Amino acid sequence: MKKAAKRKVVRSQKSRLKPKNSLLLFALLIIVLVGIAVWAVIANNPGKTPFALTPQAPTPTPAPSLSVSWGMPIGYAIFADVNNKSAVCFSANSTCSTAANIYWPGSTVRFTVKVSSANGPVLQSGTTIATPDGRAVANWSWKYEVNVFPDSSGSCANAGVKCVKGLVNNNMFVATNLLPSTIYRMIVCSPVCTGGMIIQNTTAKTADVPTSNSWTLNQPTISTANGVNFTFNPVSNGNISLIVESASTVLRTTVYDSGPIPSGRGFVVWPSAKSGDYTAKLVFATSAVSNTVKFNVPSGITSPKPVVDSDLDGCSDVKEAGNDWKLGGQRDLNNRWDFWDVPVPAISATNWNLPASDPGRPKMDRVITGSDAQAVFAYSGTKKGGPANAAGFSYDTHYGYQMGLTSDPNFTDGMFYDRTPSADSTQFWRTGPPRGVISAATAQLEMSLYQRGGSNCN
Repeated sequence: MKKAAKRKVVRSQKSRLKPKNSLLLFALLIIVLVGIAVWAVIANNPGKTPFALTPQAPTPTPAPSLSVSWGMPIGYAIFADVNNKSAVCFSANSTCSTAANIYWPGSTVRFTVKVSSANGPVLQSGTTIATPDGRAVANWSWKYEVNVFPDSSGSCANAGVKCVKGLVNNNMFVATNLLPSTIYRMIVCSPVCTGGMIIQNTTAKTADVPTSNSWTLNQPTISTANGVNFTFNPVSNGNISLIVESASTVLRTTVYDSGPIPSGRGFVVWPSAKSGDYTAKLVFATSAVSNTVKFNVPSGITSPKPVVDSDLDGCSDVKEAGNDWKLGGQRDLNNRWDFWDVPVPAISATNWNLPASDPGRPKMDRVITGSDAQAVFAYSGTKKGGPANAAGFSYDTHYGYQMGLTSDPNFTDGMFYDRTPSADSTQFWRTGPPRGVISAATAQLEMSLYQRGGSNCN
């Protein structure tokens, strides 16, 4: 009877466990189905966002900074030998010498260097050996402490963690991670501020906080090599970045972060973009400082098949290794300057952003012709760091980079049209690097290459 009762109890317990097991299996099934559904939604949006479970965080743009520089103070050196015979010298450099015939040649002489005068704080002490003509020479290293703090605080101590301190041996200090739109007091002491001497006390204001409409971001253009070209105004102050995000409503991710855009630049290029829908904006730190633009990179645009061109001058390594200079040969495959094909017509502010199909858009065709010489002549009268010429062409613009004609952001438009003659007159076709000035003679150099047979690297 007891065994029968025990079996009845076990069957009763098992019957109570079955509903719980069923619920658990049902819950697991729901989780799996939801996961599959989310995966399917993402997978059915190809190109709209590179798949990433963790969104890429934007690179923080640096907070405002201030730099302070100062002139070297006077170093006042006091000498004494074992007999306490004293002498002095002073200098605004890091060394000074007494007059001759003061000390016994080869004797040990003590010295103490003070800041500014005999009553200044001690900078450095040491010993020196008198020279054969009886002079004593002191050499020292300058030491400075810099305190940068909000002027409203009154002192570095009152500013607490807002006071930026630095110990340096040169004459410049950069204080970073400062508050925007704030007047800072910048105090320079030697050798330190506590017990030392203040040698400079100035103020400066950090950059203002950009607002959401401080910059206007224009609708980008798409190059045939999947480069997305953005322009904006005014130019960068060095503290803004471009952020591109996928337009997907399922998983918005940052797919491109330019990092801080160099000061003075009004453009940025997102290279090798994948097809899809995107949004872009300029940011300061993590705050938007421009309008947001929406754009699409078409799926039909693909990067061209890569051609090995080690020096990126437009002439392939195979061509440059050939024997016929008129076909691009007899050139150095590591010298980007020895094949001089230029964008035609000459790059300008009015034609660089024309549609790719427009014949007025500058192009490089890997052939040296008379049209190349005419384009070079258009840039005559320009120079690196100089103003635009009478026709409006400027050496220092970067339209070619924005068009994707070069991948080097430091390559200016003038550099396309600037070369020097070959160092070897027997190989006149091997032009040399730019010299920073374009004249009529530069155009004549290109014309002479054409008249002597030109070169075709196609």
